[in-house]
Amino acid sequence: SGRCSISIAEQSSYAPCILGRSFGCTNAAAAERSPSVWVRGCRGRFLLRGCSGKDETGIWCGYPPGASSYNCSCAGRSTASWPRAPHLRSRRADRTPPAKTE
Repeated sequence: SGRCSISIAEQSSYAPCILGRSFGCTNAAAAERSPSVWVRGCRGRFLLRGCSGKDETGIWCGYPPGASSYNCSCAGRSTASWPRAPHLRSRRADRTPPAKTE
């Protein structure tokens, strides 16, 4: 059914949403599937053509904030890729003074 087409309708993130760099669309792999939106580091409402035969569909993508990337479907479902949390020391251990030695 042709290539997907996307534009941003409303940006919600502080980071800029740049087509092809921080957002875009992925063509459906099979005829019965619709295209999807992908975002990396930006959030907002995107206008995607080709969802279930509709001319244009508004899709919110990039929520909840915090993931490194998202893939959002025409049906409103999204998957997120969360960055690996670095190993953090206990804050309590940071505040505990070393034991006195004599």
